Amino acid sequence: MNRMIAVLSEHDAHDQMNSKNKMTQKEIIVLCCLIVLSLEYVLHYYIDLGILPKMLIYVNTFAAVIMPVYSFFVKRKNLKFSAYSTVLLCYFIAMLGYTVVLMKYSGRMSRDVVCITIYLQILSAILLQDLKLEYLNRFFKILGCLSIIGFIYCFFSFNIDIEVAINRGYQYEEIFYYAALFWSAVPFVLIAFIKKKNYFLPIACLALEVIINLIIVKRMILVQVLVLSIVLIVALVLDKRAKGKGKNIIKIVCAIGIALLLMRCFMWDTIVKLFESILERTKDVTENLSNFNRFVESKNYYKDATLLQIIFGKGFGGTHKGLGTVSEALHVGWANLGLKGGLILIALVIIPYVKMLVIAGKYRNFPDEIKFSFLYLLYMGPMLFLINMHSFNPQMFLFFYCCIKIMNYRYSALNNL
Repeated sequence: MNRMIAVLSEHDAHDQMNSKNKMTQKEIIVLCCLIVLSLEYVLHYYIDLGILPKMLIYVNTFAAVIMPVYSFFVKRKNLKFSAYSTVLLCYFIAMLGYTVVLMKYSGRMSRDVVCITIYLQILSAILLQDLKLEYLNRFFKILGCLSIIGFIYCFFSFNIDIEVAINRGYQYEEIFYYAALFWSAVPFVLIAFIKKKNYFLPIACLALEVIINLIIVKRMILVQVLVLSIVLIVALVLDKRAKGKGKNIIKIVCAIGIALLLMRCFMWDTIVKLFESILERTKDVTENLSNFNRFVESKNYYKDATLLQIIFGKGFGGTHKGLGTVSEALHVGWANLGLKGGLILIALVIIPYVKMLVIAGKYRNFPDEIKFSFLYLLYMGPMLFLINMHSFNPQMFLFFYCCIKIMNYRYSALNNL
C-alpha cells in the first residue's frame, strides 16, 4: 500500500511539473508577439529589398497592438494594479490622449500611429507584469537560437573584408540588421548568472554579439560588455552569502574561455584589427564628450523646448531638430523619455532606481525575478545614455516590466529574515 501511495505521489508530482512547463494560450500568443517584435530590423531589411511583400511591414505594428489588447481581454476580470502601476497606467493613458490630440496638427499621422504602437510596450509591461522569469528565459532561449542561426547565415553567406569592415562598409548591409537580434544576450546572461546554470547558450550569444558588433564597428559593444561586467561584480558583492558562488564564477570563466578559444581558432587576427578600429572610434568620442553628437542633439532639443514640453514632453509622436533635421527620437535614452513623456515620465522611471538603492543591502534575499529586475535595471541605467529603446524591439517592454517588478516588491518583509 505504501509503495502504491509513493508511486501515485510520484505521478502527481510529474503531472504538476508538466503543467508548470506547459504554456497557456495567452503565454504562447505573447511569446509569438515578442519574437515578431524582435525580428523588426531583419523583416524591414528584406521588405525594403523587395524580397518580402510590403504587407509584412505592418506585422510589427500588429504584434505590438495584439500583445496588450489580448492580455487585457484575458485578464480584464482579474486586473490588479499596485499604486506604481496605476500611476504609470494613468500617465500612459494621458500621454496617449495627448498624442492623439497633437496628431491633428503634426502633419505626419501615419508615423504618429507607428510611434504610439511602439510605446504600447509600456502598456504591455503593465498588463503582463505577472510573467515569470522562467517564461522570459524560454523566450530568450528561442531568440538566442534564432540569433545564432542568423549569425551562421551571415558568416557563410559572404566573405568579410577587413578593410571594408574597418571603414564601416557593413553598417547598412544584411549583417547590420541581424546584429539587432542579439539585444537579448545580456538579459539572457543575467538569468543564467542568477540561476547558476545553463551558461553555454547565453555566453555563446554574448560572444557572437561581440563578434557581429566588431564586424559592423559599433562602439557601443565595448560599453555594453564593460557595464555588464560591473553589474555582475556588483551582484557578487551584494550576494555575499550565496552558495556555490565560487562554482558560479568558475563556470562563467570557463564559458568565456571556450568562447575566446573558438574566436582564436577561427578569426582572431580579424577580431583584433576590428577591436583596434573600435577603440580608435571610441577614443575620438571620449576625448571630447561635450561634442559627442548624441549629447549635442539632446542639449539642443532641451535648449529650444518650452517649459510645458520639458514637463510633459511632446507625446509619443513628438519630434525634434536637435541636429538640424526632423527626427522622432533622441539617441540618448534618458533624454528621449523626456521628449516623449517629459520630466514626469523620467521621474516614474527614476523612482524604481531610488527604491533599488534602499533595498540593495537585502539583495541576497530577493526572489530570482527581483534579482533579475534589479540587475537589468542596473545595467540599463548607464546604457540609456547610449540607446533610446525607440523601436519595436521589446527592450522597452522588458525595461518597464523590471521597473514594475521592483516597485511591486514588498521589501519590508525582509527585515524579519
